[in-house]
Amino acid sequence: MFYYLIIYKKLIEKQYVIIFALVLLVLFSICKVYAGNFNKLKAIKAMQKGDTIIFLRHSKAPKIDGNRDINVNFDDCSTQRNLNKEGKIQSLRIGNFFKTYKISFHKVLSSPFCRCIETAKLANLNYEVSNLASNLKSKDVNKRINEIKKYIKNEAKGGNIIFVTHFNVGNPITKRKLLSGEMIVMSQALKFIGSIFIPYW
Repeated sequence: MFYYLIIYKKLIEKQYVIIFALVLLVLFSICKVYAGNFNKLKAIKAMQKGDTIIFLRHSKAPKIDGNRDINVNFDDCSTQRNLNKEGKIQSLRIGNFFKTYKISFHKVLSSPFCRCIETAKLANLNYEVSNLASNLKSKDVNKRINEIKKYIKNEAKGGNIIFVTHFNVGNPITKRKLLSGEMIVMSQALKFIGSIFIPYW
């Protein structure tokens, strides 16, 4: 009988441990959502003020058979990976987001890749094509960062600057893993303010 009482006690203790772990998980999720929303609001206010640097990864363009970069010719989108249907919807929503919150831009720099240009076009952004936003190899990261900093120094007084770019440009500069259609909002000193993801679903 005593043996069964010990087992019962251990089961009860185990249940309390599981309940405690679940409570912690729920609290962590709530804190994470709150922090995300807080950062989003900070980012929106900063963009409305007009002194931010934004790195926007192009909208959804899945790397699948028939949709890859092969012998890329910037004048021929058929040689590149392009936005799919969801990516085009996402781009329109990005444009609606900027319109809703009355966010304007001094400069919009798009990578010459079609998926970035189409993202900018569908978002109704007055873009110019720039190699500063183009794909790069890991060995060129530091050089690109310095070029971008120099550009920001010369242009930042005019207002928000947004780079419509790729993950291998945005990730090393922002030190975050950008999703397709996600923007990282930073100060002119390239300090993180917040992130905003525009869904395609």
